[in-house]
Amino acid sequence: MDSNDSEAENSGKSRKKAMFISSLMLILIAVVLLNRAEEVQEHTLGPAWEGICGGLVMLIGVVLLLQTGFMTVFRALKSLLQKIP
Repeated sequence: MDSNDSEAENSGKSRKKAMFISSLMLILIAVVLLNRAEEVQEHTLGPAWEGICGGLVMLIGVVLLLQTGFMTVFRALKSLLQKIP
């Protein structure tokens, strides 16, 4: 049983690491898109697609980063609560 628990824990750690790296990459891509949207010519009608996509990608990246943070905090709280007799 212990080997299965350690495998599940390692899988969870790698999943959190992948979520964290993915969220940082998405936020970086969003910043680039939003900066690109500012450079678009002013005579275009309506918002630039870079601005719309940049906002959506930023939203997804921040939500993913928050989920990773909540998972980490809740796991730490769980381990602290299990140590209390």
